[in-house]
Amino acid sequence: MSTPVEILKKYWGYEEFRPLQEDIVNSILAGQDTLALLPTGGGKSICYQVPGLIMEGVSVIITPLIALMRDQVAQLKYRNIPAVAIHSGLSRKDIDRELDNCVYGNYKFLYLSPERLQTDLAKERLSSMKVSQLVVDEAHCISQWGFDFRPSYLTISDAREYLKEVPIMALTATATDEVRKDIVESLELKDVQVFVKSFKRENISFFVLEDENRKDKLLYLSRRIPGTKIIYVRNRRKTREVSMLLQKEGFNATYYHAGLDVKSRMKVEKEFMDGKREIIVSTNAFGMGIDKSDVRAVFHLDLPSGLEEYYQEAGRAGRDGKESYAILFCREKERSNLIKSVETSFPPIQTIRRVYKALCIFFDIIPGGGIGESYNFDIISFSSRFGFSVVEVFHSLKQIEAASWIHLSDAVYHPPRVMVLVDNIELYDYQLKTPALDPFIKTLLRSYEGLFSVSVPINLKSLAKKNNTEISLIEKALARLAREKIIHYQAATDRPRVTFLQPRATSRDFDIDQKRYQSLKQRAARRMKAMIHYTRSEDCRMNNMLAYFDEKTKSKCGKCDICRGLLETEPTYKETIHLKAHFLKVLDFDPQPFNYVLETVSFTKRKKAIKVLEFLEAEGWIAIDGENISLMKK
Repeated sequence: MSTPVEILKKYWGYEEFRPLQEDIVNSILAGQDTLALLPTGGGKSICYQVPGLIMEGVSVIITPLIALMRDQVAQLKYRNIPAVAIHSGLSRKDIDRELDNCVYGNYKFLYLSPERLQTDLAKERLSSMKVSQLVVDEAHCISQWGFDFRPSYLTISDAREYLKEVPIMALTATATDEVRKDIVESLELKDVQVFVKSFKRENISFFVLEDENRKDKLLYLSRRIPGTKIIYVRNRRKTREVSMLLQKEGFNATYYHAGLDVKSRMKVEKEFMDGKREIIVSTNAFGMGIDKSDVRAVFHLDLPSGLEEYYQEAGRAGRDGKESYAILFCREKERSNLIKSVETSFPPIQTIRRVYKALCIFFDIIPGGGIGESYNFDIISFSSRFGFSVVEVFHSLKQIEAASWIHLSDAVYHPPRVMVLVDNIELYDYQLKTPALDPFIKTLLRSYEGLFSVSVPINLKSLAKKNNTEISLIEKALARLAREKIIHYQAATDRPRVTFLQPRATSRDFDIDQKRYQSLKQRAARRMKAMIHYTRSEDCRMNNMLAYFDEKTKSKCGKCDICRGLLETEPTYKETIHLKAHFLKVLDFDPQPFNYVLETVSFTKRKKAIKVLEFLEAEGWIAIDGENISLMKK
C-alpha cells in the first residue's frame, strides 16, 4: 500500500504536505471522525483526496455548488483519477448509470449535493457501495450561525443510518468557535479529531482605505501592484462599469456575475485561469472553486456583510505564498448601507408569507401539492407580476428556504431534454401523416435511448449536424412536436431553480419559526458590527480578524495599514527631510500635476506626503495652483 507522501508526489508532484495536511490525512485513515479548519488556499481538497486514493472504496463528497463539483471532478480527471459529480444537469438514466459505476468500483470520488443525498435513489445505491469516507465540504453551511447556512445540510447526518462505521471529514475555511460546535453536533461526529490551522496569512497585507477619490486610487494601485487582480463589487451593473473604466486606462480587464450566460461565464473563467486577463471585476459569484495561485491583489469596492465572507474572498490572494494585498475601500456611506442591509435581509414575517403564497400561485401549485417539483425561476418577472421589489423577494425566499419549505439552486446550465409522450404505434402513425418531420424523428430515436420512458438530455448541435440543417430549425421541430403533444420538450436554461421541499401549505399553516428568525437577525447584526469595527479599528487588521475567529495572538502582522502607520498623518522630522528632498527633485524642471507628484510617493506615506507639501507651500518653496505644483525656490 502506498504511503500518503507517495500518493501526494505521484498525483500532485509535491514532495511534502503543508502544515496539518498530513495529520488530517492520517486521522481519517485511522477511521476517526475529523473536523479540519484550513484557511482559503490551505489545500483542503488534498486532505480527503489523498486518503481517498489509499482507502478501498469510493469517497463521497457533499458540496453545495455544482460549479465546485465540476471544478473538482475536472481537476481529478486531469490527474487520471476517476471521479464523477451527480447533479441536476444529468438525466435520471445518467444518474442511475453513474451511481451503478460507483457501486461496481469504477470511481474513487463521488460528488453530491446535500439535496441529492436525501433522494431514495442515492440512499439505495450508497447502501450498496463500499464507501471509504463521507466528506462534508464547506461545513460551515450546516450551522445556523454560519454566514452561509443551508437547511439541506442539516439532513447529512441521516446518512449515518446506512453508512455505519464510515468516518466523516468536515472541512471549512471559516468558522468561529460557535460554528465549530454546531458542526460537531449537527453531523454527530464521534470522538472527533479537530485540526485548526492559524487563520493568519503571513504573506497578505490588509489595508482599509477611506479615500474619497477611490477611482484614482484604484487605478494607481492597479498600476503599482503587478500581476493578476480580483476586484469585488456589490452589484452586476458595477462589474461592467468598473471593467470598462479599467479597459479605457489600458488594463486587460473583464467582468463576471451570475447574470451572464453559461458560455460567457465559462469563457471569463478560462481566460482568468489561463492568465489571459489581468483583472477581473466581479460580484461574490466569482471565486468558489477557482483555485488560481498567483492572484497578487484582491480589492473590495464595497463592504462585505461580514468578516467570514471578507476573509474568504480576500484569501484568494497569494495562495502561492508570495507577497500579496487585500485592499478594502470604505467610507461612512458604505457603513450606513451595511447597517440598512441587515434590516433588508430580514423582511417582515407578513411579507415572507405573501411571497410564499405568490410563489405557489406563480407555479400553479395547489394546496397539498408541489412536493419535490422543480421550476425555472425568473425573479424579475415574478417581482413585476406581484408588485414586489426584487430585493424583498430575494431575501424573503432566503428565509423561506432557511425554514426548509423550498430549495433555491444556483444558476447552472441545464441541457434541453426530450421525452416521447405517445407509444410506438401512435408515433409511427404521426410520422406517416407528417413526412416533413419523419427524418428528424428517426434521427432523434436513433441518437438517444430511453426516450419513451424518461426525459433525456439532447445535443441540438449534434442533431443539426446529423440532419444537415440549422440549430434554429431543430428547435422549431421540437417546439412543434411539443405543441402537438408528441413529446415533452424542455428547452435549455441556465436560470436558478426553485424546488418545493414540502407540500404547499395554506396561509394558516405556513409558518416561520419566529424565535429562530429573531436569533438569526441578531446574529447578522453582530456580524455586521464586527465588519464595521474591523474598518474603524486602530489595532492590527490581522489581529482584529484573528480575534473574530477566536484565535489569540500577541504579535502584530507588521504589514497592514495600521502596523505601517498609514493612519498617522504627521510625518517625523526625518520623514519631513526625506520627503522635502524628494519633492524638490521631482519639481526641479517644470510644473507637475498634483496627482502625479503624489504618485511618486508610496501610497503608504500618502497622508504624510500631503502634510509635507502643505508645509513647503507655507514656507514658499512651492506654489500649488489648481491642479499643478511649481517650484518657487532653487
